[in-house]
Amino acid sequence: MGKIYLDLADCPKDDPNFYLVTPVHKDDRMRDAYIACIRICPIGSQLYNASEGKKGVSKGNGFLYKKNEEGEWRLVLPSTFELNGKNYLKAAIKEAHIATAYGGFEKTLKCLTDKFICQPFSRLVKDYMASCNTCQGKKYSNKPPLGQVTMLHVPARAWTDITMDFLKMSPVFKNCSTLYLNIPLEDDHMICFSRLWTIVCRRSGFMFLISVSDNLTAEKCTDTLDTYVTSIIGYPYYIVFERDTLFMSDHFKDWAARKGIKLEPSTAYHPQTDGQSEFTNKAILQAA
Repeated sequence: MGKIYLDLADCPKDDPNFYLVTPVHKDDRMRDAYIACIRICPIGSQLYNASEGKKGVSKGNGFLYKKNEEGEWRLVLPSTFELNGKNYLKAAIKEAHIATAYGGFEKTLKCLTDKFICQPFSRLVKDYMASCNTCQGKKYSNKPPLGQVTMLHVPARAWTDITMDFLKMSPVFKNCSTLYLNIPLEDDHMICFSRLWTIVCRRSGFMFLISVSDNLTAEKCTDTLDTYVTSIIGYPYYIVFERDTLFMSDHFKDWAARKGIKLEPSTAYHPQTDGQSEFTNKAILQAA
């Protein structure tokens, strides 16, 4: 199976800028195989039969050509085109990949679309690159390695396992006197609440929604839990959370150790651990 080159000998007289991309083989075997394949292709057969009167479509020496979006002629290459038991499209992808010095997806696809038009190009190029031994053996990933996936245990009772996360919200300003009792008038001031602290029971799905400010500290976190959450439900056995700096602080870890709570943060390379809080946040955003 030969390589691809530009053959200018078949330029139609009415289009001096027209050029054809044809296989090197000059015998009739490739042309006959191409015609037989293009005629059984659902889309290719329609173009092939309408090429005489359809603008932007032409036939040359039995091969079908079509203009791309830039108005440049390209050879229409069926995905099932075979010769001598070899798929010509897969051979063209391999040739383009080697010609780009084992370049990435974009470079390989650009090299192909400079010569051909084929519907499943993107999918086939991705599949070929995933099976390319050179790429898999020498190229490194630009993404951090994923952590080991470990299933969370199923809680036996309500409020023994909780999840926590922060949800960004539009700033809301409130006077302290409207939130806290027995505040003297001279000490009254406004507080900006810009985050929503979601605390969800993994067993029942019941949740606490607590508005907090941006200047929240680890000390205020534990005080808020003691005042508004654990005073009602008691102290949980496990707390699942993403790696927020407040929850990963020494103060919060010490507080949890004193209360007999086991912290289960997400791993550094696998932050999608706390799916229940993310689901709750999504529901809150949709309802807002």
